Amino acid sequence: QYELDKAGLFSKDSDYDGMIGKAVMELINTFSNQGHSGFSAMWVNELFSKLSKYETLTELTSNEEEWVDIAKYDLGDKPQILWQSKRNPACFSQDGGKTYYHVDNPEIVKETLTETLNKYANKLENEVSYLNEFVESLSEYAKNKFSLEYSPAYELINDDETNAENLLGKTAYYDPNSKTISVYTLGRHPKDILRSYAHVYIHYKQDLEERLKDIYTTDINEDSNLRKLEEEAYLEGNILFREWETQYKK
Repeated sequence: QYELDKAGLFSKDSDYDGMIGKAVMELINTFSNQGHSGFSAMWVNELFSKLSKYETLTELTSNEEEWVDIAKYDLGDKPQILWQSKRNPACFSQDGGKTYYHVDNPEIVKETLTETLNKYANKLENEVSYLNEFVESLSEYAKNKFSLEYSPAYELINDDETNAENLLGKTAYYDPNSKTISVYTLGRHPKDILRSYAHVYIHYKQDLEERLKDIYTTDINEDSNLRKLEEEAYLEGNILFREWETQYKK
């Protein structure tokens, strides 16, 4: 239960009677009932695997509540400074959790914060470089399909963790003032990202046709014209993506 709370999956007030398996099954059912993606299903599977191996769901921190000072139990000739993780008893630290090592696997070592951030930044940069090729190819295909003179500018937002953690967070949007498509990419499958781009590309096309004027809400239940524009973007955007995907694979 502590691990599930730590991962932010359940309220601390939830009572699973100590049955982690029951909590995992409820999580899987929730994902299934809400129609989550295959990516979510894989994540649940990884979660279940970790729980079954008694591994931590989230990275250990230097929070003093997570570590116990066991130096007093050392029976060696020289006194040592040593802490043991309450969340994973196989992890020990000599600096209160700032760094730690795993006794069963010496290769599992907590890196310094700087190294972690640098690796994360490089990973994000590589992901964007990888996606650029496909976005530009899709954009060129759409430009030719609709006989447009230019394609819009675009940006891939890959560092918004708050949005990525929000189940109903933003996926993409179009700015008619700058003629720019912005797509959120963190934690999303590449094909899902490209579908979002194709959807918003239709809004770009609608803007060039001067059909985005006089829209003052984002609620399709309030504006019948906005609903029609969205229906068109969903239909044409998905067809655009499928057409591009088929020719790209040839």
